[in-house]
Amino acid sequence: MKNLILTILFQVICLYAKSQTIDLPTLFKKVDFATRQITSGQFKLNDNYTKVSVGEDSSQRFKSYDYYFKSNPLDTIIGYKISSLGSSGLQQLYNGSELLVLTSWDKMLEIAPVVKNPQKIKDLKQGTLTVPLIKSINSTFQRAVQYQNLGKWTLSQNKVSYKGQSCYKISTPPYIGQNNRSFANYYISVNSFIPIGQENIIENTIASAKEIQTFEIWISDFKPNTIIKDKQFNKESLSGYDREITIDETVKLKNDELLKKGNISPDWELPLLSGGTLKLSDLKNKIVILDFWYKACAPCQKQMIDLQKLHDKFDKNKVVFVSVNTKDDPIKDKLALFLKNRALTMTCVYKGNLIEKLYHVYASPALFIINQNGEIAFTLDGYSDTLIKDVNNEIERLL
Repeated sequence: MKNLILTILFQVICLYAKSQTIDLPTLFKKVDFATRQITSGQFKLNDNYTKVSVGEDSSQRFKSYDYYFKSNPLDTIIGYKISSLGSSGLQQLYNGSELLVLTSWDKMLEIAPVVKNPQKIKDLKQGTLTVPLIKSINSTFQRAVQYQNLGKWTLSQNKVSYKGQSCYKISTPPYIGQNNRSFANYYISVNSFIPIGQENIIENTIASAKEIQTFEIWISDFKPNTIIKDKQFNKESLSGYDREITIDETVKLKNDELLKKGNISPDWELPLLSGGTLKLSDLKNKIVILDFWYKACAPCQKQMIDLQKLHDKFDKNKVVFVSVNTKDDPIKDKLALFLKNRALTMTCVYKGNLIEKLYHVYASPALFIINQNGEIAFTLDGYSDTLIKDVNNEIERLL
């Protein structure tokens, strides 16, 4: 009966929405009211990423998920039970007690109990697969209202067509940094006042290179306030796996650690982007900085730009910076042009995937400093805001 009443109320909202002229504060109130009437539902979640490097190349990635949700007031972290099945074969369930992630390609089920992984669960609130999109967009709107940040938000004067629906378009004020500009657009159904999509656009300028990245998420085939059984969110609904692993964030897995300081660096030979090959042993008696990266990795680019500053500072006969590309094809992915446009002149080798396991590299960026005796003296897993200072200090210590 409750679901029937909520559905009728939702339909009544839709009947009156079309004919109304509206301002931004009023629209936010109506969005808040409409989304609060929805306690469960299912939809298809569409996730599209586009990157255009002006004058170079472009790339696109699209994923979709069958998504189910149900309000869970007893859960104070997320507040919903969630089930999603991705087109890539990734399946994720969250029920307030544990997070279950099933990867079909390796038939592995990862179980993360909430009591052992509180931070991991809290971090999920930032992801689109956890909090329902209609709820997360509404939360963004209500925070703007709460902190009185509506002054520079804009509501399009004319309704727009978005994914086949008539929508209100709301834009955030642009954030303008030293070398970047970003803003977001939100689309609200004129019929129901339900948020159906958002796009985040980031424009970066690095030396003479300009990149435009668009992150777009939207819902389709929405069925609000449907009855969803709890089984949908529990382990019993999963199949097709032959291994389980239980995650405890208080215990760091050994295979997540880079090859430790004090170890002798493995020797290797990889092709140089400039032609020929490079052996690590060719750099004997020098300090070597190895940086593992690939083009589509945003933190990798930040790290390379920082390392370039240090590369320009130190004596090339004593300190050698080697960027190790792990994924890209030098011709197809135009690596030389990519580096040139960003004024990156460090020595570059490719096919770095062949040596990742030697250094226990499972994610990028990853950095190693190798001393004059061939020993690993410093490691960094992921980008750090203190990278320049930390690497600079270590190099000066070794000189």
